[in-house]
Amino acid sequence: MTSKARIGNRILGLLLRALPKDLKRRLGVHLGAPDVRWSLTQLRRFGFVPEHVLDVGAFKGDWTRICLNVFPDANITSVEPQDVAQEELKKLASEHPNVKVIQTLLGSSVRDNVPFDEIGSGSSILFNCQGKSTRPMTTINRLIENGVCKPPELLKLDTQGYELEILEGYTRDFDTCHVIQCELSLLPLVPGAPLLDEVVSYLHQRGFVMFDVEEIIHSPSDGAVWQIDALFCRIDSPLRMERTWRKKV
Repeated sequence: MTSKARIGNRILGLLLRALPKDLKRRLGVHLGAPDVRWSLTQLRRFGFVPEHVLDVGAFKGDWTRICLNVFPDANITSVEPQDVAQEELKKLASEHPNVKVIQTLLGSSVRDNVPFDEIGSGSSILFNCQGKSTRPMTTINRLIENGVCKPPELLKLDTQGYELEILEGYTRDFDTCHVIQCELSLLPLVPGAPLLDEVVSYLHQRGFVMFDVEEIIHSPSDGAVWQIDALFCRIDSPLRMERTWRKKV
């Protein structure tokens, strides 16, 4: 790359950083970049409007807010084990009566006192815990059985490598679920966490295939693709109906 090109890239980077966040997002969508809000809006445009949504790994509610914006009438259960996120989640629930907050870990079985260290949005039960913090663990099956939440039509999973364990604990009324948003890792960031090919294969065995990419996350050190957030729908879903390859008029 020439020095003139490097200077041009730096100027462009400075200009982009100066733009308001929402304007940058809309510009990215216009240029074809993956975007969570756009993907969820596309679901609605294709006729998918969930009545019940389960947000697992809600953290401070960013995805829940986007979902509310796209599906304002949906009943959303936000599950997050971390203490640091509870105040903001409870504030969100107080502003939206159709949002419920549950503080617990989810997995394939019901357990007490599961070691879990809080390290922000990157927290994972798969990390070797150094502290003495523990959390109870339950399953999606148990949440449904106890009436804590209704069987979701839309399930979002962002649990840093623990997604398949959570899905193992979700068999009750699984036919109700039509769309799953799942975080997929391309690099082995968390010890023992499945990579993209394993998750795609597992979901295919459960009757789901990937049909959209919502976000691409790059490594801050070298820019390599680190993770992606993808949408999966059922193999026979109307969302996958054949469409003619043509430009929108």
